[in-house]
Amino acid sequence: TEIPVHEIVNFTYSDWAGDLNTRNSTSATCEFIACRPLSWLAKLQHIKAQSSWEAEYIAMGDGAKDTMYVRNALRKLDF
Repeated sequence: TEIPVHEIVNFTYSDWAGDLNTRNSTSATCEFIACRPLSWLAKLQHIKAQSSWEAEYIAMGDGAKDTMYVRNALRKLDF
């Protein structure tokens, strides 16, 4: 199926307690517009997640913030 040009798609990933030294989890997010990558980010979470579900939830929050930023930037450009 054809994806609309203006559709923003965000994928998130987390690695629960993946840092062996601090046991912090990692959040990763990737933004696509019309099947083309726009941005990618991977960073250690500042909060110690108590479960893999919590690490995923934190990663989803990071992804939602990135999506809102991209959406607002595109609106300012009248895209």
